[in-house]
Amino acid sequence: MRRYLVLGWVILLAAFISPVAIFANDPSTSDQQHYIVRGLGVKLGTFTLASQRSGGTYGVRSRFTSTGAMALLARVHFEMQATGRWTSAGPQPAWFLESVDTGRRQSTAHLDYASGVPRVTGGRLGSDTPPLRPEHQRDTVDPATAIFDPATAIFRAVAPQAPDDLCALDQPIFDGARRTRLVLDPPRPKGAGFVCWSTLQREDGYSARELARAKSFDLELSYEAGPDGRFHMSTAKVATVFGTVTLQGGLTQAGR
Repeated sequence: MRRYLVLGWVILLAAFISPVAIFANDPSTSDQQHYIVRGLGVKLGTFTLASQRSGGTYGVRSRFTSTGAMALLARVHFEMQATGRWTSAGPQPAWFLESVDTGRRQSTAHLDYASGVPRVTGGRLGSDTPPLRPEHQRDTVDPATAIFDPATAIFRAVAPQAPDDLCALDQPIFDGARRTRLVLDPPRPKGAGFVCWSTLQREDGYSARELARAKSFDLELSYEAGPDGRFHMSTAKVATVFGTVTLQGGLTQAGR
């Protein structure tokens, strides 16, 4: 039982950094992606992403639901939503909603942002540690907005910019109770696509017991070219002590 509960949390972490493909220069776009999550040789669940950008605003929604063998032992489910403004400096979140049940942790959260400061305005956070001071989280974005960040999302097949600018990222993330940091290395060619290695580091808001289990998670993101001239994430792999958890799928619908 514990093995599946821990895997559920790792899947949730992996979902935080699964990038949504967007058009960086288009005034209005929308995308949907669907992934199958596998681990221990079996299907663990499904993960979906939907995003929309119109003018200077964006919205993103993600959902994971356990299925098959995993659902028999531990029903893992999460849903995240966020909206915000798009600026030349990157995304500026306006609000974030989260509902999480990992089998080990159940929580809900509603964050509102004022001058870049995230404040918990609703929900029931599943945390055993004292709350972090909001004014110390000004440099963070919410987990759903981290999905939408173009530094992790956009791979243009005809882009003239240096490839090293496409995937490199160092972004703190705050979910209302815990602070993590996503570090993405520059992409490397892999066949006709790219591969990026990344680390999700636990920084604050975690108990000593949680940090003893794991202080960071290593991930590998693979991208391949799509028919629209963009590179989309095709596979995400998370190495754990229980084996490799894999998200595999890609873009299912794109529009303007």
